[in-house]
Amino acid sequence: AFNRVPRRPLFEAFRHLGVHACTLCAWESYLGGLSRRFRLHGLLGSPCLSTTGFPEGCPMSVPAMIVLSWAWAVETAAQFDGVAAPLEHGQALAYADNLELLGSDVEAVCRAERVCFDFCATMDMSISIDKSWHWSTAGRGAFAGVHMLTPYSRGERDLGADLAYTGARNVR
Repeated sequence: AFNRVPRRPLFEAFRHLGVHACTLCAWESYLGGLSRRFRLHGLLGSPCLSTTGFPEGCPMSVPAMIVLSWAWAVETAAQFDGVAAPLEHGQALAYADNLELLGSDVEAVCRAERVCFDFCATMDMSISIDKSWHWSTAGRGAFAGVHMLTPYSRGERDLGADLAYTGARNVR
């Protein structure tokens, strides 16, 4: 399901967290042998091996996403003077493809947003701008004169940054 998630840094994080080497070796071996095919104009291409992503339905994709979310929260906290979440001026929250930053001041939210974009770029991933927003209980005026990468919203079903884990399903 998460085709763009890089495997190598996540496996390094699993090692850092103390996951048993036998488990990781078997999992890496399984993923390393997976092949993908691409469909273009109704034609199915030859199989090719990939170095990114976790297959749909793989139960191990759940711990992979947990570790990715943990790594993002750790990086966010490290950028704020090493204070662990909850941050002094905010908090980093993550659930599946939703990354959320709560802050008590605009400057902290701006910095946290930049950290979020930088982390995703480091992982060779991107944020879906059209599914990401920032907002304030003080209203739009709180962000006056501040350059944010995400658009301001007065209300959405889910507020936060949405990671783009998969590419387009059908190429035409």
